Amino acid sequence: LHKLYDTVFYHPKPVVAAINGHAIAGGCVLACCADRRIMTREGGRIGVTELLVGVPFPALAFEIVRYAVPPRYLSEFTLSGATYATDAALQRGWIDEVAEPGELIEDAIAVAQELALLSPAAFAQTKMQIRQAVTERMAQSGEATDKAVTAIWTAPETLHYIRDYVARTLKKKSVGPRALIALFPLRGSELGSSRRRGLTPAPAPASVRQWPPLFPLRSWSGRSGSYRSCP
Repeated sequence: LHKLYDTVFYHPKPVVAAINGHAIAGGCVLACCADRRIMTREGGRIGVTELLVGVPFPALAFEIVRYAVPPRYLSEFTLSGATYATDAALQRGWIDEVAEPGELIEDAIAVAQELALLSPAAFAQTKMQIRQAVTERMAQSGEATDKAVTAIWTAPETLHYIRDYVARTLKKKSVGPRALIALFPLRGSELGSSRRRGLTPAPAPASVRQWPPLFPLRSWSGRSGSYRSCP
């Protein structure tokens, strides 16, 4: 899974996430790898629920979330384990835009087409610079962080938290399918110009509710060449 994060997050071309359902934990992190995130109105919830399960974030997953969300909400998102409906997610910065039902893919492709018109070399260089802080933090402390995270994930007491969480979750009524996230990596030569569809601004934040699955721990593949996978 972390190899997937690494590949999508550092992809040099435009990537747009079209989210039509729940994007929870690992699915949320994957969406955060994209350059833009668009979600169907009332189509699902988004958030990171790791601490509800009793496990910390692997280094790359945390750094991607830190990169993607407004700093003022980072503690709320990661420590509470809360998930958000589309309007609240837009207001807090989990997503960039809300699409009306039936228009998600069209809107996402329109955004991708606009980004694809930019100079590929200039876009790739700028994207690398935007992500430079993540690269530097991973090279500096990623291995040590993942070693500590692995120790917690494999501790006997963590299994107790996970079992308790699963038992509590199974008592809840299912609220729908997990997210399907369509990622559109494009080259400027592949698509022409397209007029953007008008998207509705967010109203007041919706109520917060928790809906977790759990993503498995994997080690970061590394971009600098100096960071090896943790055991």
